[in-house]
Amino acid sequence: PGSSPREKYDRFAGIMPDGSYLCAGTVGWEVWEEGKRGEAEAKGLSVTRHPIKKNSVIVGGHKLFVQRSTDQGKTWDRQEWTVPDIHHITAFPRSTRLLNGTILIPIYSKDATGYRHNFVWISSDEGYNWHLIPTTNKNTKTNDLERVSEGAHSRPRVLYHADKTGNAIHKAALDYLQAQPNVQILTSHMAIDLLTFSHHSTASTDIYKKPACFGAMVLDKNNNSVEAFLASKTILASGGIGQLFLHTTNPKEATGDGIAMAWRAGARCFNLHYIQFHPTALFHESGRFLISEALRGEGAKLYDVNGKDFMKNIHTSNALAPRDIVSRGIHQALIKTNHPCVYLDISHKKPKWIKNRFPNIYNHCINIGVDITTTPIPVVPAAHYSCGGIGVDLYGKTSLKRLYAIGEVSCTGVHGANRLASTSLLECLVWGYIAGKNATNNKNNYSIPKITSWIQEKEDIDPALISQDWLTIKNTMWNYVGLV
Repeated sequence: PGSSPREKYDRFAGIMPDGSYLCAGTVGWEVWEEGKRGEAEAKGLSVTRHPIKKNSVIVGGHKLFVQRSTDQGKTWDRQEWTVPDIHHITAFPRSTRLLNGTILIPIYSKDATGYRHNFVWISSDEGYNWHLIPTTNKNTKTNDLERVSEGAHSRPRVLYHADKTGNAIHKAALDYLQAQPNVQILTSHMAIDLLTFSHHSTASTDIYKKPACFGAMVLDKNNNSVEAFLASKTILASGGIGQLFLHTTNPKEATGDGIAMAWRAGARCFNLHYIQFHPTALFHESGRFLISEALRGEGAKLYDVNGKDFMKNIHTSNALAPRDIVSRGIHQALIKTNHPCVYLDISHKKPKWIKNRFPNIYNHCINIGVDITTTPIPVVPAAHYSCGGIGVDLYGKTSLKRLYAIGEVSCTGVHGANRLASTSLLECLVWGYIAGKNATNNKNNYSIPKITSWIQEKEDIDPALISQDWLTIKNTMWNYVGLV
């Protein structure tokens, strides 16, 4: 099928849920593959394979296309884009179909001057309409930034800052926000409930309005008072749920409050059972601490208490296998050896290099008596990331009008059931930017009703009971909804 006799079935991408056929591919005036010249024939790209060979050279008039047939291939609707200049196709990866139905087709290329030209085809309606989006600044050379490999990555592609990339991004964002005169940052405040028409409006007929959020009830921990923060748009960025588990790499604030608030307000939540466990959290009486996967990316090895490299017989990628495989491999090793932890060893590297590359991990470990330049690090798996959450679209919008969610509290469909290392930072930045832009672009005057006052309880609470309840929840989640 197709508009050219040279366009073959090898471009067939699959049958969509509505029964239509979807194809995607490239057409060029000349195609050079591995030094051999070919005519201007179509090369396919499907959701399951990538027949365009690595290091192909597309010369002049190179077009990208996506086309769909709703009559079993008799006629086709086609969209085309012309890609300028000469490109070396350095990668034509498999397309990705997100859990929310969005289709992404990445194209990685490099021109003759060494500049990277990356593009993404993106469709949010099962392939009916497509947009071609450049994803790299044309002035960015491919070798300007250092990259590291992490678990399940096929090559070093992760940009990093020492061993605290997230913290570096966080600091830059906070520094910028604190310099803005129209931004107020409130610390020691905690959102406890989302404001909705059906739950908080004093007008009884508001329960018939379309569900919408118009702010949040917020606890001021300085004086234990609760105040309503009214807003035309509300964005949840409250993090994950790691503290529901006995062992976690998450901070103490990651108690799932955002998901709980959205659930009570009526927003759709997806895949809440998709919890990723990180293989290497520090095993120490002082508490759990994330030992970054980047150590294994830089050559650190996992050993059991007997010094056996147990991952060698479990996966061809050894300690850089996907996180779920490594975590279960460690779990098996703990059972076999009847020992509470395994050991991650990077001491074969030079001490100066270790201190410069992993300053945060080195300082934390040395403060508790573990010198990682000479001693293996005791590690165990721990709850790390919630891949599910509040369902959102490509703009971060939830099913509840005027409510957005970004970061770990959300479920974009990017991660599936087992997040690829370091993609959470990318997701947070991309959806954070897009959601913020979308929320501020719409200048509609949204209605905000009169609301019922917060009723402050005065009864004393026994902290011992709360502590016991928390411990019960953590043990139940770890033992019954945990790693295995």
